[in-house]
Amino acid sequence: MKQTTRKRSRAYPAVDLPGAIAVIDDLTRELGWEGQNRAAMAEALGFASAKSGAAGRLIAAMYHYGFLSRRSGLYTPTELARQLLESPAEEGLRREAFLHPKLFHDIVERYRDVGAVPRDLGEALAAHCGIRRKVSHDVARIFMESARYAAVLAADGVFLESFQARRKDASGPLVTDAAEIVPADGQSTDAEIGEDVDHGHVAIPIALGRRRFAELKVPVDLEESDLEILKAQLHVLAVQVEVNRPARKLPFDADRSRPRAR
Repeated sequence: MKQTTRKRSRAYPAVDLPGAIAVIDDLTRELGWEGQNRAAMAEALGFASAKSGAAGRLIAAMYHYGFLSRRSGLYTPTELARQLLESPAEEGLRREAFLHPKLFHDIVERYRDVGAVPRDLGEALAAHCGIRRKVSHDVARIFMESARYAAVLAADGVFLESFQARRKDASGPLVTDAAEIVPADGQSTDAEIGEDVDHGHVAIPIALGRRRFAELKVPVDLEESDLEILKAQLHVLAVQVEVNRPARKLPFDADRSRPRAR
């Protein structure tokens, strides 16, 4: 019987742009600006091993956004990362980082003349942009959150006039769309570029405080009722932590089960 080869999804960053900026800030505070190997970076991010899928996804995201360069097995923070950390409110730098992933650049160029991205961007990514359907809605979420942060799109998916007015004939992003993104031991896997190899689930890295990270694994067919269950479980977790650490009150709203705005 002839075996079929599973088609790999296009490369994409596993965290949104604000999350990636937080990660590169933590990395440079911990390790400085010199080149580091993969193991040192994983340890600085709070992982026990460089082989951790979550660690690989975070490092790959830094590479996608242009915050890390790689040479001779060492990863070095880039000038773009330095400038953005020094001037985090600079829209031009945010946009440069946002357009660095080739997928994001291609999405913008595909829909810019239309004036807005499709309402169901996840379906469009699966149909036209080489993203596997089981992760397309998660990729759409990462893209939209990053685009809003970079002042490229409004919340409704319409391109902002300030972005359209500054259109240039740019040469394109520097990151490739090939499978060579952040290789480990000469190989690249879907897990390293953001897709969980466990069929039917997607793993979402979540940046916490003090250089710590969590990973949430959810089914690709997540429903609204599932989200309500997750919110309830998050509130239970908050109560458990508060009971175990009574001197430290968590800023959770019992009614809304999410952190309050500070």
